[in-house]
Amino acid sequence: MLGVLVAVAIDAGPNPAFATLAGAALVLSGIAPIVALGRRSSGALREQLRMAEARDRALLRESEETYKTILMASPDDITIAELSGRIVMVSEAANRIFGYPLGMGPGMSVMDFIAPEDRARAAADTLRMLEAGHPGPHEYQGVRMDGSRFDIEVNNAAVRDRDGRPLRMVIIARDISDRKQAEKRIRELVAQLETERDLARSSALTDSLTGLSNRRLFDISIANEFARHTRVGATLAVVMIDVDYFKRFNDSYGHLAGDDCLKRVACAIRAVASRATDVVARYGGEEFMVILPDTSRHGAATLANRIRDAVLQLAIPHATSEVSEFVTISLGVVAAADHLLVDGDQLVALADQALYQAKRSGRNRCEVLTAPT
Repeated sequence: MLGVLVAVAIDAGPNPAFATLAGAALVLSGIAPIVALGRRSSGALREQLRMAEARDRALLRESEETYKTILMASPDDITIAELSGRIVMVSEAANRIFGYPLGMGPGMSVMDFIAPEDRARAAADTLRMLEAGHPGPHEYQGVRMDGSRFDIEVNNAAVRDRDGRPLRMVIIARDISDRKQAEKRIRELVAQLETERDLARSSALTDSLTGLSNRRLFDISIANEFARHTRVGATLAVVMIDVDYFKRFNDSYGHLAGDDCLKRVACAIRAVASRATDVVARYGGEEFMVILPDTSRHGAATLANRIRDAVLQLAIPHATSEVSEFVTISLGVVAAADHLLVDGDQLVALADQALYQAKRSGRNRCEVLTAPT
């Protein structure tokens, strides 16, 4: 609100009063019924009444002029309206804000300056103000004379009589377009920062080529899962995978084809190791790792062979392979329960041994490292 006291005439009858925006009534001269006492003449009483009424009318004119001065000097849109919404008086700022020539406004409806989709809400807000005294602020879309729209903030109050009955409304509107644009820009910047943060976080934990977990996330995951295995005795297995003769593939088909091959192999692995708890990672170069929580040696071996079949079914040509005309993989499987281990790194080292055995045994196969006898 403006924080100024504006007096509005309530009653121009024989006992005029005024009301402030806060709703306080000021009786300018309490002209109660005058009863002749003693032998005072009726002519003298009439003269006294005439003089009092003249004084009150002068005060009323002075108050109205003061009020108009305040209206015209205000940088905000101040509108005086009847309870029906018909405008009685507007400040010069109101004409400037809404693009109307000076002098226009009285006789129009306050709803003419509010976007059609906001009018029902504005009417409800006004009713709450009249009934319960809630002044706002409220935000609407304002409509200028040329039809263009902009954001406005509205506070309103009722001019009331001595008994608290509303007589007129005082409406103060401000153009908040700049503020709304600044708020929108701030929201956009926050969203952009959050996106960049998420991308940075994702790039720090995922492989940019395949979209799988990267080595860093794998190391975190294997440490966490091994700790759970040790703490609660949960089964745990890992599978190490290597693309057979991948260097020859790159040399024959080029690095772009090599990248595409790795992406397709990664998708095949992920399609098989598809539980939410499974972790599929690109371990380095053409090597992949799969962490299988709550999985036994037998379950891990079964899944590993399904992965091998899925890659072979991709039918990616590999003319320089010594085991197939298509791209194949070798896999090493190990279960934590089969060995005495102190950390996840030892489990990975055993999976590497199993993978080495698979390569020595001819590739395109799965080897399971069982418990030492």
